[in-house]
Amino acid sequence: MSSGAATVHQWAREIQRFADDWPAQGADVLQRAITSQLQADTGGDGGLSHARNLGRANVEVDAAAGSADINGSGSMAVWVMLEHGTRAHDVRAGRGRVLRTPFGPRTVVRVSGMAAKRTWTRGVEAGMPQVARDGDAAWSRVGR
Repeated sequence: MSSGAATVHQWAREIQRFADDWPAQGADVLQRAITSQLQADTGGDGGLSHARNLGRANVEVDAAAGSADINGSGSMAVWVMLEHGTRAHDVRAGRGRVLRTPFGPRTVVRVSGMAAKRTWTRGVEAGMPQVARDGDAAWSRVGR
């Protein structure tokens, strides 16, 4: 094989390696940015302090050769509330029950709602420039 053909084959292997490895690496960078935003919006634990029964939100990456998916995991209710907020509404106790409040037992409690924090959106907006920079840097090393 001539040196020109060997060089082309080497480039092809490096391009294939980039295509296989880079999605997972980029997803890890983006996962860190979204997780950082989630921790900032929830006080570090992924949960909402006045919605203890809803559980915790989390971010996970499902990576394979050539692809990667970044998903919100854990409590989807928490993710929806963080991303879209809630409106003011009444919470009613079940029949024959009461709600525990700092002011004593109540059958109905008015909840003021919560502004949308856009946690996922802001995490992606914060992380994508770093993903692009890292991708450009990794691509510039192909063929060197």
